[in-house]
Amino acid sequence: MKPLTLNIFLLITLILLLDKHQNEKHSFGVLADPEPYRSAAVIAAEARARARAIEAENRARRARLEAEARARRLEAEARARRIEAEARANAARQFILYF
Repeated sequence: MKPLTLNIFLLITLILLLDKHQNEKHSFGVLADPEPYRSAAVIAAEARARARAIEAENRARRARLEAEARARRLEAEARARRIEAEARANAARQFILYF
């Protein structure tokens, strides 16, 4: 997800979470279950932490893919150099055998 899309998603999620918990109060104003009534700052901090974790996972995945691509490229270059060296050696042998 792009950062802006992620921020919008988190904002909508927070609004829905806060709205969902508004109807869970008793008529006397006593909370039915105090756990869901975390402050908006705590919920936002948790959302930011989740977003950072997702971004870190994405960076790690991207780095791993780049490292794998680099390793494949280096292997292909080494294989090409080896084939080229073998071709030169074969050409040299053919030249020596010719004369």
